[in-house]
Formats: sequence, C-alpha cells, structure tokens
Amino acid sequence: MLRPNTELLKEEVSQSLPRFVDVSKGTLTAKTKRSEAVNKATLRKKNNEIPYFIPVGGSNEIGELGYVECIREIIENDKEKNFTHIVLASGSGGTHSGSIVGKNYYKSNMKILGISVKDKKIAQEEKVFNLAKKASQYIKCDEPIREDVVVFDNYVGDGYGIPTKGMKEAVKLLATKEAILLDPVYSGKCFDGLIDLVQKKYFNDNDKILFIHTGGSVSLHAYEWAFEDNK
Repeated sequence: MLRPNTELLKEEVSQSLPRFVDVSKGTLTAKTKRSEAVNKATLRKKNNEIPYFIPVGGSNEIGELGYVECIREIIENDKEKNFTHIVLASGSGGTHSGSIVGKNYYKSNMKILGISVKDKKIAQEEKVFNLAKKASQYIKCDEPIREDVVVFDNYVGDGYGIPTKGMKEAVKLLATKEAILLDPVYSGKCFDGLIDLVQKKYFNDNDKILFIHTGGSVSLHAYEWAFEDNK
C-alpha cells in the first residue's frame, strides 16, 4: 500500500496556507498594530509570499459585501416595503457602510442609522463614508453621498466596551420582555440609542424601524460584574 510522503505533504500545505501575522506582542494601540501588520505584510510580498491583510472587524470592500447581501435579504422579505429605517451598531464600520452600499445597490429608500460604539460622530461618519465609497467602486454601483451616512454618538459613554447605564437598562429590558439577549459592547448600546431616539420623537408615527442584532451575546458572561445591583 502506497503511503503519502508526509514531509512533502506538509511542505505543500504550508505553502498554500495564508500567512497570518502575529502583531499582539509588544504593541499597545490598534494604530501601532495595524502599522506593524502592514509592514510585515510588505516584507512578505518582497519574499514572493501572498499575505492577506484583514482589517479590524473585516471592514473593507470585501467584508462589506456580507451586509450588501443582508440588505438584499431584508428587501426580498419586506414584500410591502414597510421598513423606513434600519438601526445598527457602528464600530469598525463594515456593517454600517455595507448596509449603505446595499441600500444604494438595490435602490431602496430606507435610511440607515448608525449608533456609534466607539468614535465621535464626525470621525465615525467620515470612516463609514470612505468605506462605503470603496465598496461601491468595488462592485461598480453608485457611490453614496455624504448625507447617506448618519451616526449618533450619544451612547458611547466612557469608551469602547465600557458599560453604560443605558446599555444595561436596554439589555435587561429586552431580556426580560422578549427573551432576546443583546451584547454589552455593540447591540446593547445600539438598542439604548434606539430607545432614546424613539422617546425623543426622532421617528414619525408611521415609520417602520428594523433593528439589526449583530450578535455577540456570548460576551455577556464577561460582563456579569457590570449587571450587579451595586454597579
């Protein structure tokens, strides 16, 4: 019985696998990590390797295609075209920008509203706008206009991943009333924002709002301390 040459097989597999760059050691900031990763990827290219740089959150013109398709599914299932607004968390920007591109690509009039979980309004809107432009160019559709990008930054609190009172109330509300678990970093703050916008009469009485739950509820276990009564 012929047996494969295991050493040769290992070599072939190692040559075909993508090379992932570990930038976690000795660096502290996301900007530094990104710069280090880009530099290492550039060096690998010079050695005739083919590195693939995956940005934070997978937020680039390829990663955004997932939410272009998400908008397609929403439109296909919204037979009566009831939805006037989509509300979603806006962090690294891929979900938000991909949804805007999808809206334009599929000729929808829905308004996409992003609740920032990290950056201030102007910076976040600029990031999402630039991501959306690149993705639009990638799939050859009409580019967004600046007014397409709307971000609310009132619900970030002290920073990314840091619990807020509003987030905790929103998570508890949906858990107790609907048995739906939000996460403390993204959807919890986003739902807090949606509740506040509704209470402040941002929407008209006839508006139909779709909230996108982006997952992450498993991270609740890491935030049990934030939901203790004395916190």
